[in-house]
Amino acid sequence: AQSSISQDGSAMNNVSRGSVAKDSVAKKHGGLYFACERKLALKGKRIKASDWLGKTSKALSYGDRAVDCDSLYSEEQLFGRLAAEIKSSGQPLTLFVHGCCVSFSEDLIQASDIQQALQDAGLNGPLLAYDWATPCYNYAGSLAKLPGCRTNFTAFLERLVAKLGRDKIVIVAHSLGIHAVQNYCLQAQKTEPEASQVFSAVILSRPDVDFSSFKTSEAALKNFSGKLMLLCARNDINL
Repeated sequence: AQSSISQDGSAMNNVSRGSVAKDSVAKKHGGLYFACERKLALKGKRIKASDWLGKTSKALSYGDRAVDCDSLYSEEQLFGRLAAEIKSSGQPLTLFVHGCCVSFSEDLIQASDIQQALQDAGLNGPLLAYDWATPCYNYAGSLAKLPGCRTNFTAFLERLVAKLGRDKIVIVAHSLGIHAVQNYCLQAQKTEPEASQVFSAVILSRPDVDFSSFKTSEAALKNFSGKLMLLCARNDINL
């Protein structure tokens, strides 16, 4: 995934001396964007993956991934780019919520793998990775981040849905990422009990959640998604 990002970025750099060429590349394939809870070690418009720390920031940072550097945007700029790419591609936004114990760099690698699989299937909509600042190789530390993640993700997703509209988002949540999606749906069910189908689909990839917790949120998850898919291993003792 790292090499494919580098190759794609290099190819883009070679043809993007003119803005017209750069725009034509962007229209063929949706961008790889991020919303990140991590603190930055350095401030600037172009940063490296190693500049993102494990500590949680008070405010989200937004941007896109290209070659070895990230470009930063305001929330308004990000939402505008996503809306434009959804319209031009005719495809929904894929919102990826990672699981435990991954760095920002690993999160973007996983997101890039998903995006490549979608593009291979002819689905060229944008992909947005939501990074909730999990510490590497630290499950207990990841669990400790969940309360803040639930709150931040729910508020962010409310703003995103308000901007893009209903049925414009497919959510892919891996492992502990399900807890963020659960919280949004349960809160939305309280505030909008008559509402339905906010998302085109919700895909839960090997969710790290016990059976009783999943059953508590199952009705809300089904209500707010056009399709709900649960992927789990046969030896998953919880699900």
